[in-house]
Amino acid sequence: MRSPADAPPRPDLAWLRHRARPAATPSSQALSDFMHGADHPRHRHADAAPTSSSLDLSAPSTPAPSPALAPAPASPAGSSSSLDLSGAESLANAPFKPTPAPVRAYLPPRVRAGAATVLTAKAPTVTLTRVQSGVGSLLIEAACSPAVGDLRLGAAYQLGSGPTSVVQRESGVTTAPPGSRRPVIIGQRGQFEKLTVDLVQVRDLARFVVYAYSASGGVLNWGGTLVLTTFGQSRIEMPLDRTPSPGVFVLASVFVVDGEMVIRWENEEIAGTVRDAALAYGFDKITWLDTRTPLV
Repeated sequence: MRSPADAPPRPDLAWLRHRARPAATPSSQALSDFMHGADHPRHRHADAAPTSSSLDLSAPSTPAPSPALAPAPASPAGSSSSLDLSGAESLANAPFKPTPAPVRAYLPPRVRAGAATVLTAKAPTVTLTRVQSGVGSLLIEAACSPAVGDLRLGAAYQLGSGPTSVVQRESGVTTAPPGSRRPVIIGQRGQFEKLTVDLVQVRDLARFVVYAYSASGGVLNWGGTLVLTTFGQSRIEMPLDRTPSPGVFVLASVFVVDGEMVIRWENEEIAGTVRDAALAYGFDKITWLDTRTPLV
């Protein structure tokens, strides 16, 4: 066997002297660059464009904006998302509007037990408590001197069951309802003209108005006080001071609201008759014999 040194030349293998190193495949090039540090930024040329690699662990020159601070992308029209905070800035800049306090309904003052309450034009209304409205009786008196004239007292009323009429002692109608054995309102005469309301039956009474007039139809020299007294001796006082006149004087109105009496000083003169006064206050279902006397 011949050794390589003794072997004759091989002219057919001349191409071996001019062969070049085969080009590296992309995968072998990337591996070679990584092994020799060619991909590190410090080894790149300054003009070379940076490349992206999953193995590049260098910190970026400018920090990326935080997702929480990045502007929210515009949502398509009509879309809704629970994570859409685009309106937060406008809400934060909106002026503060405090919630208004609830409006409370006006309640007339109560009558103090055992005390006197004088009604005036600025404070014309009071409310009796349930005890004051439902125990004993309510006494209504026109306390005035004979100098006032022939003053008479009456009341137009409406019961809770519907019937309506007038209590008027001067006309012979002394009870409400007329002829009742257990009247709700009684018209009487003592030291003064008076009406007595049975408070045990207060829920059978819807409302009534108290009025005064001249028995002869003449001029009355108004004066004195209308006094309402409860079972517990609480008093409501209403002045009767007016210029002399021949009309009908509506003194007070009383409404029963859920078993409690709301009393208002009306202090209104009606230029007319008893019937006109009743109509003026909504008692339009009363039938009359004349302008003063009801049909019972």
